[in-house]
Amino acid sequence: MAAAAAPTGGRRAAASSTGTSGAAVPAAKTQKDDGALFVRSADTLRGDQPVAPTANTNHSISAAPPPPPWSDRPPLFAGSSKERHELKLACRSDPGVPPSLRCAVWTTSVMRAAHPHRPKEWADEYGTRSRVESIEHTWKLVLDQTFAAPEDEACATMPDFGLHQEDVEDLLRRSPHNGGKPLPQAGRRSLIRVLSVLRHMHSAIEYAPLVPDQAAILLTHMPEAYAYVTLREMVCDHSQFLPPSKVDHYSYCRAFAQLLK
Repeated sequence: MAAAAAPTGGRRAAASSTGTSGAAVPAAKTQKDDGALFVRSADTLRGDQPVAPTANTNHSISAAPPPPPWSDRPPLFAGSSKERHELKLACRSDPGVPPSLRCAVWTTSVMRAAHPHRPKEWADEYGTRSRVESIEHTWKLVLDQTFAAPEDEACATMPDFGLHQEDVEDLLRRSPHNGGKPLPQAGRRSLIRVLSVLRHMHSAIEYAPLVPDQAAILLTHMPEAYAYVTLREMVCDHSQFLPPSKVDHYSYCRAFAQLLK
């Protein structure tokens, strides 16, 4: 896991909720009043409102409130067998993992796979409120390392990681993650920030054209801080996720093509 160095300046001490600072938007924090003790999904890329879990849709884990005593661990990980069964059924049906849970489920799943020797409970914490401040703090540190001054961020362009320039333009102007329409300006800046930080903090990545699309997918359901932490683990454990070089990338592609035969 990459360790974040101390920031070069204090320009991000106060995080804005407008989507321009890179901090987690309020929708992604735990909503204790509706019984959800896991981090809620937030669409940072397109700016849509997150889907709230309700008792009348399959986005809920259980219509009943959790029985006391209640810990920091949500039904997603520590609920009754009935609740876990309901979640499994929801994940297997269309459209898969309930949108309101995707930030917690995706982040936690990557953490578990990237750190198989760690206790399962350690990875599961990344989906709960107990890790929100830590993840946001890490994000502020790496932002300050990447962009020493505000103008550096303002003039940043999107790293392509080996993706062809026409594909980069398609991702921004005819985005498959936005119904073929251009990404909103705030979403575009979020994508550029996440990819710029990843490039700066992990300069050993030689060729990984899947990274921009992967970042865009993550940002449709999580804040920049969570998208960065999830991508960081994926590039650090490239044996399971994203190959870091052109040789590895084409080896993965050939192996996949052989599996399809």
